[in-house]
Amino acid sequence: MTTCRLANKTVYKGKQICVYKGANKTILGVYNMAGDFCSTAMDCRYEPNGTKTIASLVKAFKEAEDK
Repeated sequence: MTTCRLANKTVYKGKQICVYKGANKTILGVYNMAGDFCSTAMDCRYEPNGTKTIASLVKAFKEAEDK
């Protein structure tokens, strides 16, 4: 486990994604309704050198909401 801090919060079509970034490119996305609370930090599973990026998670979220 590692501490991940809020890196991005995006609201789109009534839903939001909270993206957290931790050590060694550990990235975690949390999806919820617009206006719900996004913690400034949380514990997340340590995944060093992951292939996900903040931009790719936000892009996938928007594409999923467009369908």
